[in-house]
Order: sequence, then structure tokens, then C-alpha cells
Amino acid sequence: MSEQEKRKGGGAKISRSETVSVRFDPRLRWLAEIAARIQRRSVSSYIEAAVEQNLHDVLLEKEPRVSVADNAKLLWKMSEAARLARLSRLYPHLLTHEEEKWVRAALQAHKALGITSRDEDDQVDYLQPYWEFIKKAASDDEPLQAILAGVLKIKTEIDGSGPVTVERIDKRIDALRADIAKLEEIKKELSAAPKKK
Repeated sequence: MSEQEKRKGGGAKISRSETVSVRFDPRLRWLAEIAARIQRRSVSSYIEAAVEQNLHDVLLEKEPRVSVADNAKLLWKMSEAARLARLSRLYPHLLTHEEEKWVRAALQAHKALGITSRDEDDQVDYLQPYWEFIKKAASDDEPLQAILAGVLKIKTEIDGSGPVTVERIDKRIDALRADIAKLEEIKKELSAAPKKK
């Protein structure tokens, strides 16, 4: 196998962009298409460039003048939890109601888990395995105590105390898959057994 063939299939697929559906007035859509043709690019590429340019005009702070583009590196993080942690610290008024619930639940989960690090990145990393659960529970308006109990249950299931690692999560997933397989077998046996009247 050649070096080029090896490189083709290997590695994780990383999405370089996200799809956003937007509605345009037909006139604006047509004019955007004309502008895109002039710049020899797709309408999608034109809109992305226009949004990027507009980030320089939208101000986060008026005095001193700070635009969204000026703080792009500060505001962008790969992890959603990290992005919201940063936004809630720097510009809490920009959080949506839903995001406020997630952040509030995450802060309580930090306390329940005994996270003592003051470093924002450490806090987010430690909380990452629980993030989807925290979001869903907070979005479903679960009582805070139920969210915390769920987080602590996940922590115990992952493997008791200490930092949560990918290896511990993988072990727990394997154990759960084995349990599911056993339950599926029992279910088949029960389904095949004659029904009692």
C-alpha cells in the first residue's frame, strides 16, 4: 500500500464547518448571489465572509471599543461547556435562558463533585463526562437535587473516586454493553417461552 493510500482512510474525520439554515428575503438572496458571482465564490462562502466581516462591527463593549472579532480567540473553545463557561464569566448577559440553566446546574455539579481547581480549563475538563446529562436534565427542568444526584451516580458508575478518564468511561461502556447483551438473551428466552394463562 502506498503512503498516499495509507493517508486517505486513516484518522478521524473533522468537520471544518457547520450547517446553518437561514431564511432570506428573495431580493436579498438574489443580491447575495450576484455579489457571490462577482467574487467568484459560492453563496455559502459569500455569506460566511460577510458574517466574518460583520463580527468586526458588532461591539461587545463600547468603551473601550471591543468587537466580537477582537475577542474571537478568547470566546471560542472546542468544547461547548468551555465556551459557555467563558461566556458566562465574561459576558453573562449574552447567555440564553437555556444556557443560564445549564451553567447554573454545572456550577452546582462542580460543588457536588468537589472540584476545587480554580483553573477554568481544569474545571471544564473534569465536568466534561457529565455535560450532556447536565444539559438534558437542566433543559427538562429537573430539580437541581435530581441533577446533582444523577451526576454523582454517573461518577460512581464510572469508577468511584478520582478523575474521570477516557479509559474509565470505556471500561464502563464495555460493562454496560455486556449487561445489555445478557438482558437481551433473557428477553429472548422469555419471549420464546409459552405464555401462562
